[in-house]
Amino acid sequence: MISRYRWVILSLAFLAFATTYMARMAYPPLIPEMSIELNLTHAEAGMLMSGFFMGYLAIQLPIGFVSDKVGVKRIFTISLVLTGILCILTGFAGSFSEVLIYRFSKGLAAGCIFAPGSALILRWFPPKDRAISISFFQISVSFGTFIALSSSAAISSFFGGWSWSFWILGIPSIIIAIPSLFLLREKPDETFEGEVVDGGREVGSYYGFVLRDLRMWLVCIATVGGGAAFIGSLTWIPTYLVRIVNLSEVYAGSISSLLALAGIFGTPIGGFIADRILHKRSPIVFLGIFGSGLACIFFSIVVPSDLYSAIALFIPIPFFSAVWWIGPSLLSEWFPLKVLGTATGILNFMTISGCVLGPFIFGLILDLTNSFSHGWFALGAIASLSALLMIPIMLQDSKNV
Repeated sequence: MISRYRWVILSLAFLAFATTYMARMAYPPLIPEMSIELNLTHAEAGMLMSGFFMGYLAIQLPIGFVSDKVGVKRIFTISLVLTGILCILTGFAGSFSEVLIYRFSKGLAAGCIFAPGSALILRWFPPKDRAISISFFQISVSFGTFIALSSSAAISSFFGGWSWSFWILGIPSIIIAIPSLFLLREKPDETFEGEVVDGGREVGSYYGFVLRDLRMWLVCIATVGGGAAFIGSLTWIPTYLVRIVNLSEVYAGSISSLLALAGIFGTPIGGFIADRILHKRSPIVFLGIFGSGLACIFFSIVVPSDLYSAIALFIPIPFFSAVWWIGPSLLSEWFPLKVLGTATGILNFMTISGCVLGPFIFGLILDLTNSFSHGWFALGAIASLSALLMIPIMLQDSKNV
């Protein structure tokens, strides 16, 4: 019998990831205001977003290994508390370098949720439901992003300063740390039919097995492009709406948050198709990354200047981006559960590499060309080309049927 407690686990992981996303995505709607107050260039504004993901990137490899060893409960609790504190401290920063330090440190803290959380969910759900369960976990990205983008500029406007946005949006992750400490359990009592078995190997030998698997590196590099397109787009769409569509900062933040909600539909649709229709996950990962790349390129060609056109053309970017977030469930087809934290950490390390590059590349292009169109095209090209690396995996999957 499958334990009903898995839904408690999924809910806690959802809330943990959502609140850390609130902390990380509080910044994009504040770019116009903070750029003036802190005298930032476009490249520096993009670097402050990338700075968060640099810290996030640095922790991905060790945190997957550590969570496999010491357990998820301790990791979650410490991560959530530190994420909240560092978000609050960001509000006290008075220069580019100070904000960058806090953003980097917050990335280190918030980066401890995804890989351990994904491995935890994969341990609690049977193989046939893993893409769906991971997709619901990933809805937290759109949920947390929606709250941050919709409220950040409004909080700043209401209280009279951008610092308030960081002070207020840092609180939820500290609150969620409490139930995580008392309610999280590491694994269920039962085992599942269809599980990848470890064959009696030592855990250490499987870490080498993960690193030597070509499929692992192909999907990792593919998600670099996906991460660049997703985070690069979410970082700069509020500024685009302010400068090209001529919206107020508060209105631009609200619209951006609604656009991010497209991911709420993309993620479960991708999971359902993978688990219930195709019974394969690699085509969904390809479709999501390639689709988001094409959407960015199309946006760069049209460059809409009115609100409704911008909304219609931007929605496919977060929608397709969310489709490929079932990636961790693909790893459960290849590796035993005891090393999924490490494998997911490696995957997320590569994904976050794209998240680091996307905002900075877009900002740098904006400084050099003063063209949003060139920025969107660069993101689209990176995502579309990287998605092609999924083709060998899909061909191998078709032979294994």
